[in-house]
Amino acid sequence: MSQSSTLRALALDGARKVLLECLEMRRGETLGIIWDDRTQPVFQALRSAALESRLELREARVSLEYEEAFGSIPDQELEPEIRDVLEASSHILTCVSDLTSAGRFRHKLVMDGADRGKRLGHIPGANLELLAHAVNIDYGPVIERCDDLALALTLGTKVELVTYELDSGGQPLRAHSLRFNLDSSQRSPITSSGVIAVDTWGNLPGGETFIAPIEDQAEGTFVLNGALKNHIVNAPDRLLLHFDKGRLRTVEGDGDRKSTRLN
Repeated sequence: MSQSSTLRALALDGARKVLLECLEMRRGETLGIIWDDRTQPVFQALRSAALESRLELREARVSLEYEEAFGSIPDQELEPEIRDVLEASSHILTCVSDLTSAGRFRHKLVMDGADRGKRLGHIPGANLELLAHAVNIDYGPVIERCDDLALALTLGTKVELVTYELDSGGQPLRAHSLRFNLDSSQRSPITSSGVIAVDTWGNLPGGETFIAPIEDQAEGTFVLNGALKNHIVNAPDRLLLHFDKGRLRTVEGDGDRKSTRLN
């Protein structure tokens, strides 16, 4: 079997996992898929898995131009074709672009789609490799790990988060520590294992547990080399976010090493 054939076969296995395990779909239920010019191979794999499982299928294709332009008009609503798919489907997959310029479209899509009685899987930047490997996994250990972390965040009271500046090869250069307090009486951790419950939405792939710290108490520095609003920061570029008494006081950029002090 060729490498491309192997990838397609694994991607189809991943598509089955998404439908039957992540969304817990059953024969006769309705799947809605929103997809775009970049994600057609993913749509085809999901479509094949849906037909194989005897699911009803609704779909809407959108253009990248539409995604990037969305939100330029105040209070803009989604096109009727997209709204029809969201309203008619009990289970929804949003396989759309991960471009930072399309963030307003993705936000609106999730907010309108994650309605009562539905399950929505959000897959920005979906590709065959993601289907073949990132979601094509055993979800039992993922759920257990997420639950273990949730228990730790519920019972724990103090957190130390260590992040690293990396060199061009991805190797650690310097470590930075951010310390903050937790209080389970004020808030609870949230798990996102990749198995999506009714009335909720989640990113696919999943596998995370998160919580917000108590205000006015975070101290230290966090290294950001991921996404920040409309920007992607890739190593070795990074931003150093310096916190004092829970407030972001200084942002130290890369390149010219200039710092910005916030009021």
